[in-house]
Amino acid sequence: MTKKQASLLILLVFLFVLCLGAGIYFFLNPKNSPINVLKTDKYQELVEWCDTNTQENILGINCNALLLELRVIDANNSCADIQVITKGKELKNISLCGDGNVITYSNDVLDYKKLMPIDIQLSYARDDLLGEYKLGSVSVVKMSESYIQNVVNEDIANLTTINKADTTIQNSVDFCPSPEQFPEYISENNIETYTRFYNGNILSEAEYVDLYTKEFDNIFLENWTDPAIKLLFGCESATKLGYKSVCKLIPQKEYSNLELSSIPSFVSKWETVTNSASDTISLKNISLVVDGMLYIPSHINYSSPWIIDDLFKFISDANNNQNVYCSSFKIYEELAKLNNTIAVSQIEQIRTLVSNNISTSSSICMETLDKTLYSREGIYLKSIHSLNPSELNMYIKCKNLYQLTTNE
Repeated sequence: MTKKQASLLILLVFLFVLCLGAGIYFFLNPKNSPINVLKTDKYQELVEWCDTNTQENILGINCNALLLELRVIDANNSCADIQVITKGKELKNISLCGDGNVITYSNDVLDYKKLMPIDIQLSYARDDLLGEYKLGSVSVVKMSESYIQNVVNEDIANLTTINKADTTIQNSVDFCPSPEQFPEYISENNIETYTRFYNGNILSEAEYVDLYTKEFDNIFLENWTDPAIKLLFGCESATKLGYKSVCKLIPQKEYSNLELSSIPSFVSKWETVTNSASDTISLKNISLVVDGMLYIPSHINYSSPWIIDDLFKFISDANNNQNVYCSSFKIYEELAKLNNTIAVSQIEQIRTLVSNNISTSSSICMETLDKTLYSREGIYLKSIHSLNPSELNMYIKCKNLYQLTTNE
């Protein structure tokens, strides 16, 4: 080998080592680390679910979440059971645990309602060049109002783009809040667009009467062959709109002593997010039974107390999902106005089951929750990020927005 060749070889080896060292530095430097090489000693899934930032040897993770429960383990340790709102707009369960030196809570979080919207800030330190990030602290604070306000404005903008023809439920928009009920933070453009959407889609009082005339014309058993829902809890929406000739506020006294078959507290398809044809049929008939109790004009087939018991027997045999189970709440709610003791006890049973399964409860089931115990903002955010049956999408979005913007 000549002297020139040897010098060239040494130069190539030097450049290779230099490039290798630079590559290793770039790969290991936290400033340049892609998410998939950020390794943590705890809560690794949060790296994927939440926003991350690295500075020097510090990793920060910021998550938006809903607080399910704070659990005291012992005098020094506690756990926060939460549902993280991921960057992909999904809800993921996780428990963050530690002593008072690791996990801290702001005072308003300690005085929380269930489903309280919160921000989680986690701080990690990298202990050596090749090591993972070690958890240093977890801070749990109340979610900023600006985050929720931005979500509401985005939700309203999306709602006004939904085509009403996508659902058979003709009174879906009637459950939306009126533009006058909007809080001040709703943008002017959203108010203008929403007002046109709302006024152009709500039903008139005469349209309610016409629809009910057709709906109540079918006998109970015939409606079990058609899953299409034309009106869903129409007396509720008609009353909200102020239509006084359609429905009364309290059922007749003949319902007060009605003995009912209780809906089973076990729901085999609790986590099912779509409705089968059987589920939709059951929802429609629950709705017609509730409205039959309250509808003022003369009507047949849905105006007798005995039909409620028959309906519950059908539902019990049909293996329906949680949407059907929780919708039965509306029947019990009407009967409870007459101090029907079975109805009162069933309301508590439904609320208990929903509360015990809150992380997987559907938007319809969350309607049953006691707002003195659960955060309205949390219910709203959970419903926004929950999967809903397509035929109920507009109905659920309107009801969800309504419960947030009013105190009803």
